[in-house]
Amino acid sequence: MTYQEAMEYLSRQQSRGMVLGLDTMRRLLAQLGNPQDQLRFIQVAGTNGKGSVCAFLESVLVQAGYRTGRYLSPAVFDFCEQIQIDGQWVPQAAVARQMERIRHAVEKMDEAKEPLPTVYEMTTAMAFLCFVDYACDYVVLETGLGGDLDATNVVTTTVCSVLTSISLDHTRILGETLPEIASHKAGIIKPGVPVVVCRNACAEVNRVIAQQADKQNSPVVFVDPADAEEKKKVPGGRIIRYGSRDYRIGLLGSFQVINSAVACQTVEVLRGQGLKIKETAFQNGMARAKWHGRMELLCEQPPVLADGAHNPDAAKQLRLSLEKDFTNVSFVCIIGILRDKDYRQVLQTMLPLARRVYAVCPDSPRALPAQELAQTVTELAEQMKLPVTVEISESLEEAWKRARRDAETAPESEKTGVLAFGSLYYIGDLIRLVRSDETMQQEEQIGKSDGSGKN
Repeated sequence: MTYQEAMEYLSRQQSRGMVLGLDTMRRLLAQLGNPQDQLRFIQVAGTNGKGSVCAFLESVLVQAGYRTGRYLSPAVFDFCEQIQIDGQWVPQAAVARQMERIRHAVEKMDEAKEPLPTVYEMTTAMAFLCFVDYACDYVVLETGLGGDLDATNVVTTTVCSVLTSISLDHTRILGETLPEIASHKAGIIKPGVPVVVCRNACAEVNRVIAQQADKQNSPVVFVDPADAEEKKKVPGGRIIRYGSRDYRIGLLGSFQVINSAVACQTVEVLRGQGLKIKETAFQNGMARAKWHGRMELLCEQPPVLADGAHNPDAAKQLRLSLEKDFTNVSFVCIIGILRDKDYRQVLQTMLPLARRVYAVCPDSPRALPAQELAQTVTELAEQMKLPVTVEISESLEEAWKRARRDAETAPESEKTGVLAFGSLYYIGDLIRLVRSDETMQQEEQIGKSDGSGKN
C-alpha cells in the first residue's frame, strides 16, 4: 500500500463519522497485538491548552534524551503531523506500512460481523504501532474528545495523567455544565497513577476531579494560576516564574503562562518517578517548544497572527493576550469556524478588536458557510454598535491577499494587523500562504540587491 492509497482508504471510511466508546477500539488493537501495552504514556486531556502542554512536555523529554512519541489532533498542515517522533512527523512510508496492517485487521473484524472502527480510531491505532516500531521511551498522548470514552483512553500503562483548563465545548456530547464535562475529562485518571491538574475557577470542577482521583487512589497535584506569572519579556520569548522557579518560553499568549506551569509541574512528577531530566534539559525544552496555530506570529510588519481559538474560553484568552501584547492594535480578521461551535459567543468576544472581517469556509463537513458567518458578524456588529465591515471570500487565498493589503495600506496612525482565528481546519493553509508570500518578498529583495531584479 502506498501513502496515497492509505489516504484514499481512510477517506472511504469517513462515512462512519464519530462513535464514542472503547469496545471497537479494543477489538481493533487486539487484532494488531495490543501495541499500546508496550508503551508508557503521559496522557493529557482538557478543553483548552492540552496541545501546548503536550508541546512543552515533548520538547523537555527530547532534550532529556528520551525517544519521545507524540499524538495530536487535529493536524494543522498534514496527516503525518498527528504522529511525531522526537518532534518530527512520521514518514509517509511508515503511515502506508501501518495502514496496510490496519486494513487487514479491519477486514477480519468485518468478516466476524463486528462493528468497524472510525477514522480516528484507525489513526490512533496507527500511532501506537508507529511508536512501538520507533521504540519510543515515552509517548505524550493528547486526548481527542472528552476523556473517558475517547479512543486514546484504552491505554493502561499511563505514568502520569494531566488535565488542562476545562470550559464549555462539545456540550451536546459531554454535557452542558462544567462539572459534567469535567467528569468525562477526569475519565483518563488511572488507578494509582499521579494526576496534574490546572485548577479551575469553578470549585465544583475541582471537586469532581479530586473525587475521581480519590476513587482511583491517585495522588493529585493542582496547579494554581496564581502561582505562575510572567516576569519579563526577553528576545525570542518571556521569562515565566512558577513557584520559586524561572524558565523561558517562546510561545506567545498570556494563556501559555498557566500551560507552561502545568507542564513544569508534570516534569516534577515525572522526576519523582525516576525520569532523569536535568535542569538544562528542562530549561532548553521549555524554551524550544513550538506549537503551530496558537497565537503564532507569522509576520511582524504588519503583525500577522494565527490562532485556532474556536470556543468561548479560547476566544477570551486570545483577546486578553492580544490586548496585552498588541496594545492599541486593531485587526483585519480572517474568520472560519465550525457550525457545531458556540461561534456567536466567540464572535462577540473578538469583534471589538476587528475593523474588517473576511469570512471563509474551512474545509470540513462541519464548517459554517461563509455567507452564514458573514450574516452573523453583521448582526452582532449592529447589536454591539461596532463599525465592523464584512466581506465573503470565495477562497482563503483571496481573503489573505485582501487582508494583507488592508493592513499594509492602513494609515500609520492606525496600528493594524491581520488576525486569523476560529478553526484549525484552515489555519495550516493560511500559514502556507503567508510563508509563501514572505519567501517571494525575500527573493525579490535579494534580486534587487544583487541587480538581477526586474522593474
